Amino acid sequence: MGLRLFVSIIKDNIYGSWRTRAGVTTTARLLSVDWHKSTVGARGGGMGSTVVSYDYRVGGQSFTGLRITLFKQSGDFYRPLSAAWRAGRPVRIFVDPEDPRFAVIDREFAWWPIVVAVPFSLTFVAIGLLIGWLIFPRSKNLSRRTKTMHETKVEHLPE
Repeated sequence: MGLRLFVSIIKDNIYGSWRTRAGVTTTARLLSVDWHKSTVGARGGGMGSTVVSYDYRVGGQSFTGLRITLFKQSGDFYRPLSAAWRAGRPVRIFVDPEDPRFAVIDREFAWWPIVVAVPFSLTFVAIGLLIGWLIFPRSKNLSRRTKTMHETKVEHLPE
């Protein structure tokens, strides 16, 4: 479970970075930039995410993209993207040359997903191993117990 959690957190990010490793860029026209606030905690403090839509052309074909970033929080991009959208400025995007349907605005690597995912997932692995160690008897002890049970003579006490 811990390994699955780790892989699920970072696999798409690493794969997206690999897909855009050639550094192929083009310009895109922002169609919309929205802020989606999500409430966290009982006090109503909140975080949010930026949601965008942009169109771009590669090889004479038109595409629509939604990805902002691979590794960073999308909320960090709201101000610069909304300013570009209001001013009508195009933005630079990175495109997968093999499959131009995959595009992202920011592909810069960030360590935080790995720094968070590794200890978190290793904790699950450790807990799983501990539970397994406590619940399931070790094979040496099991064979010794079985052997002892068969060798023990049961004596009946006189009534």
